[in-house]
Amino acid sequence: MKKIVKFFAGIMLLSSVVAFTGCKNNGSDAPKQKDNFAGTRWIPEVQVNALTNFVEEGSATRVKEVFERNHIDFALTGKTFTMGKSKGTYKVLSDDIAKLTINGSTDNFIIDSEDLTKATYKGQIYTKGSNPEYEDFSMVVEDFFYVSAGEKGYVIEGQVGSGIVRTGDNIQLVGYDKVINAKVQGIEMFQKVLDEAKRSDNIAICLGTEINEKDLAKGMVACKPGSLRNYSEFTADLHLLTQDEGGRNLPISSGYRPRIYLNKADVTCEITFNQENILPGDDATVIITLASKMAIKENQEFTIREGGKKVGTGVIKAIIE
Repeated sequence: MKKIVKFFAGIMLLSSVVAFTGCKNNGSDAPKQKDNFAGTRWIPEVQVNALTNFVEEGSATRVKEVFERNHIDFALTGKTFTMGKSKGTYKVLSDDIAKLTINGSTDNFIIDSEDLTKATYKGQIYTKGSNPEYEDFSMVVEDFFYVSAGEKGYVIEGQVGSGIVRTGDNIQLVGYDKVINAKVQGIEMFQKVLDEAKRSDNIAICLGTEINEKDLAKGMVACKPGSLRNYSEFTADLHLLTQDEGGRNLPISSGYRPRIYLNKADVTCEITFNQENILPGDDATVIITLASKMAIKENQEFTIREGGKKVGTGVIKAIIE
């Protein structure tokens, strides 16, 4: 049954979002979205520049590994890249070196062989970092409700985890075996209507009346279309808490079925492994199978629970397709 929310001045949502007025009938009034070359970027110490498309198929393994591991978006085609607003070409010379040519000037982009997060180009030091303008938008759905006033429809709440979302954007809701297409009709934070929101903003997003309530659930992830998928199985590094840490006093065996807490949602799972058992205090690599497919990614942290009690912590190591 739909939650009917009446809006009066002073009623607080997320302790900040009030009387949601940010819905628009369509996105025609929204500013046009800037070109968004998604992914982690190489950022100079003094100003934000970026390198993308720095991988040549079948070329030096380390250059390929560094850029692929950090989800660099292949925004351009061929052997080209962008640095700020300048475009150029590249040629991979070795595992650590590529020759860049920008505006007729050629120099080497050199990855530090001892620290793959560092590189130099023309005396400038680059380090891997994030610029929200170039990241994919994602936000865990912490709550949702229906706005009856003005037939504005469903609104989702949460904190932007990465990227930028703008009024008029097409987004997807991913999780629980579902991928739901939606359009951002409006954004609001702290009683203020916004055209866009960025990482760490606590916001409410109006999705309109086209969304079915049965398709929504806490723990889904709102994201840029195509940037996340549902998965049910992955390998993970797991730490089983000791009784002194608030965990179990007995070991677990393969086939153990607790609940896993990720994306602010509790999901039943099964944990399997090759060894005889895992003792409290042990670290182990395990395979976790979720009862419902969820939007997950590598390096994502999670906790293991029994009856609401945390008994283990872990990190997703690799997703099993």
